[in-house]
Amino acid sequence: MIVLYVDDEPTIRRAVKLWLSRYGIHVVTAASVAEAREQFERHHVDGVFLDVWLEDGNGFDLYDWLVSVSPALASRIAFVTGDAVGTPRSHKRLSGLKCSVLRKPFDLDALRDVVAEWVRGAGREHAHQRAAERSAARGANP
Repeated sequence: MIVLYVDDEPTIRRAVKLWLSRYGIHVVTAASVAEAREQFERHHVDGVFLDVWLEDGNGFDLYDWLVSVSPALASRIAFVTGDAVGTPRSHKRLSGLKCSVLRKPFDLDALRDVVAEWVRGAGREHAHQRAAERSAARGANP
């Protein structure tokens, strides 16, 4: 599994990469929206952690772009934020999305738990797809 972690804080990026790599998860990192887009285009990303506030934009705009270019990824995006309360707009937006939200400082195990849920969800999606394909094949060959 390849995870993209987007955060403008280098210490957190390094810690996340080191922690998740212990569990066999390949982590690519980005410090900005522009760098995240480059990393996404360079790697086959299975899941994304997005900081809400970045130096050159925000995680919401990046989320919208990611979902527009890869709709299936929508269920494997989580937000991270250091805002205790946040702005009313960001709070409303986070509440409206069906994404996990991790508040900084977060427990690194929480990241691993989110990735594990993504893996379980991908397994269910794959099983449903295989069942549909088998069903379609049986219908074509009675």
